Amino acid sequence: MTKEEIGAVLKEMRLKSNKTQQEVAKLIGRTQQVIGHWETGYSQPDANTLFLLCDIYGQSIDEAFGFKTNNNQNNLSKEEQCLIKKYRCLDDSGKETVEVVLNTQYKRCIGADREDAEFSEEIC
Repeated sequence: MTKEEIGAVLKEMRLKSNKTQQEVAKLIGRTQQVIGHWETGYSQPDANTLFLLCDIYGQSIDEAFGFKTNNNQNNLSKEEQCLIKKYRCLDDSGKETVEVVLNTQYKRCIGADREDAEFSEEIC
């Protein structure tokens, strides 16, 4: 990826986040001119600053630069990702409760009246 392409991505992310160059510069302790140079491809930020900018703009490096991963989270909405993070924080009892409720509601929605074994094999 060229400096110009990186700059275009940085500018697009900044605009989507409704921030000015001046606001971003203040957040990271740089000048507005430096932000402008990055966005035009005159220069580029170091890796740590690139990660920081993506964080400020609310995107991951992968999202920002279109990298594909084998992680299915790329296809999940923010709400779904949040639910997964919460689920992972639960203890075994909490996870078991969520699974019981989820299976019950899923069966209700699809009108399934099956044994749990059949249900588990079909979905997972």
